[in-house]
Amino acid sequence: MEKIRPFVFVHQPVIEQELMIIYQGKEYEGWKYTRMSYSDKYDGANNSFLQCELKSSMSTQKVDGSRTAKGVCIVVQA
Repeated sequence: MEKIRPFVFVHQPVIEQELMIIYQGKEYEGWKYTRMSYSDKYDGANNSFLQCELKSSMSTQKVDGSRTAKGVCIVVQA
């Protein structure tokens, strides 16, 4: 009798986040980030929130480790 091995699928989550803000007919790229885990560490958990300044220019900020986010919004602690 042959043994049957179960299939095990190992995967790397890739979660793209994009926030577009439309205000008075103008479109702003608020937040663009690609997460590589299911952790909600930067999604409002742990008292972290996005602060968006529509008057500022788009910037790049380091979010975790070497990954960066782009947009007019930045992560702030409450």
